[in-house]
Amino acid sequence: MISVKGYSQEPALDFKMVDQETYRQFLYNDWDSLICTGKKALQNGTDYFYLRYRLGIAYFSKGNYLKASHHLEKSLGYNSMDELAMENLYFSYKYTNRQLEANALTTKFPSRLNEKLNTKKNKLIDYFYFEPGYTFSNNIEKNEKETLNEKKGKGNGNKEEEVLFGQQDLNDDKYFISIGAKLNPSRIISAYLGYGFLATSKLKQIQTSDLVITGDTLIPWNGGYFVGNTYDTITEFYSNKYNLYQNDAYVNAQISAGKGFVVTPAFHYLNVHFKTIFSNAQVSDFYFQQTDTVPAKRTVYEVIEKDTSFNNYVVSLSVTKNISLFNLSLNGTWSNLNNKEQYQAGGMVVFYPKGNLDLYTTTSVVSAWQDNINRFIVEQQVGIKMLKKLWVEGFITLGEMVNYNEKNALVVYNSGDKINFRAGGDFIIILSENIELSFRYRYTAEEGKLVRYLNNSYSETSLEYQNNTFTGGIKWKL
Repeated sequence: MISVKGYSQEPALDFKMVDQETYRQFLYNDWDSLICTGKKALQNGTDYFYLRYRLGIAYFSKGNYLKASHHLEKSLGYNSMDELAMENLYFSYKYTNRQLEANALTTKFPSRLNEKLNTKKNKLIDYFYFEPGYTFSNNIEKNEKETLNEKKGKGNGNKEEEVLFGQQDLNDDKYFISIGAKLNPSRIISAYLGYGFLATSKLKQIQTSDLVITGDTLIPWNGGYFVGNTYDTITEFYSNKYNLYQNDAYVNAQISAGKGFVVTPAFHYLNVHFKTIFSNAQVSDFYFQQTDTVPAKRTVYEVIEKDTSFNNYVVSLSVTKNISLFNLSLNGTWSNLNNKEQYQAGGMVVFYPKGNLDLYTTTSVVSAWQDNINRFIVEQQVGIKMLKKLWVEGFITLGEMVNYNEKNALVVYNSGDKINFRAGGDFIIILSENIELSFRYRYTAEEGKLVRYLNNSYSETSLEYQNNTFTGGIKWKL
């Protein structure tokens, strides 16, 4: 037995029907219906200028500027000189912070459209930026010591074992300022120039031990006596508070490569200067007895104060592209922070669920190499528009960051200590068309180290501490 059942089907959306329906929906501002009809038409293989243009306007009217820009770009592929499509695409770029692509688009504008939108002249200076900040640290409070001797366990009577040499260098409070300007040397290239100053309060502690002859003693030998040496261990402890100063210069260039691609090379120069104590180790002979013919070897430490200054560099390259509701980027950096080489490679995905800046998430993954050790750093950020002119962002970062850089090498962590955890939040306030304020908070759990040499053995002890950083910034758009 064969059963046959008929199914009703929707009438095929041919070109004429699609054009009539979308035009009617466009005239009546029926954006939801237009988007629904347009999607079905595209799925059925219907695609032409007015369909893409109407879809672009529908998404633009609903505030989904990323989807709008996608369809308006497609419409210009059919008619590259349509002024209404170019105008709406220009604002779609601007409303999603794609200013470089908006500027590049104006190179294709006819003169009357440039005059209408006041984009005839290329604005050389886009904005100035100023940001001061202060970090409160409990490192010295937690880890300053009166002796660097190592305390042994109960099995050894809970005594302190005297170190031959010990050293720790503690990073504490710091303050910094950053100033910069964004320039537009051409309509397809923008550049950011920045200068920064950092001052860090530090404490360096060094402890040394040395054998010294204190007198003579009679030692029985072969039925008689001879005069031998008596010696003692002299311990010296040094504690020096000092400041580390850093001046740095930063430059990047954003280049519009077409089809949504932006290439950004960047360079960061850092000069570090400080004056503190250092130890010089020298090996010398030592006779335990006056009758010894072969001397023993001992290490003698000399502690002196000296100036130190060195330069470090960070080089970065990133490529970004917008695809629908996503902004994707790949980046890589090389640096020689603290006289060691570092390499980083990573990627970032920014997702705009509503197609605008009202809500966004940023996920980044970085693989960082130093001293043949590979560390993975993952960060998740969420941003939301809370009020008409207020955005709030929050983030968390997991992974060990040592001599680390981010944001196309703009931010460099070169204290030498390890950041094990980071979290924070930002408030961004648009005061006016020209003034933007930002307030940022960062919490970091960090780790330094205490180095000891005891009886020809070497040990490192972790020194954990926490930092709280507050910054405020102002951006002045011209």
